[in-house]
Amino acid sequence: VFGLAMCRSQLLPALHKRAARMLLAFGIPLIPIGIANTIVIASDRYFLREFVDPTEAATFSLGFKIATIVSLVTMALQTAWAPTAFRIAKRDDARRILADTFRILAVGLGMLALATSLCSPELARIFAPAGSYEGAQRIVPWIAFSYALQAAVLMMNANLIIANRTILSTAVFCMGAFTKLVLTAAFIPSFGITGAAAATLVTFLLEILLTAAFSAWVYPVPYDARRFTALIILLALASWAMTWTDALS
Repeated sequence: VFGLAMCRSQLLPALHKRAARMLLAFGIPLIPIGIANTIVIASDRYFLREFVDPTEAATFSLGFKIATIVSLVTMALQTAWAPTAFRIAKRDDARRILADTFRILAVGLGMLALATSLCSPELARIFAPAGSYEGAQRIVPWIAFSYALQAAVLMMNANLIIANRTILSTAVFCMGAFTKLVLTAAFIPSFGITGAAAATLVTFLLEILLTAAFSAWVYPVPYDARRFTALIILLALASWAMTWTDALS
């Protein structure tokens, strides 16, 4: 009480118009991002409920939960990367450091997704009774690599925030949400639960392409596009080989 009494003159509200305008211009475009991310991650459940039977939907849910092992890293990056990138941006060699860090983390995330996919049969047996939810492990590679791509999107998106172009971030994530709805509605009737998982992966591929394009426009970072593309192709081939052989059975 004594402290509040001593500081009462500093506790009175004061509006700094210039700071308020900057905060609103920066922050308001970020509001739709949370809604868009929710649509990308959760919208397929509503379509599955309409187009597949409950057993298949439960199988998808199990595979999705196993793949969320990768999301633990994604959530950590989402929390830590933006402030870290802001600190790096103050350095003279910031763009090179951002590119090097992205390359290292992209390889690590890809390896984590691949390892999660390879271990999915054992993980499925741990989380579900033997003989139940057959096929859940075949969903894991799609979702695991989706989360790895999501982390890459978040890392590149920091470049747009550094450049104070949050409106471009909003455009990327809203486009991703729209794409996910369209692809999910198109894929699930034809491909079932695999179509739902594939729609998620394609959505994040679109988001990373859009984010990379916008980043090259407003805050160019010398990413090694050829190596990153080669990494995606190699991981996709490895995932395909596991999915269509006995590795995930």
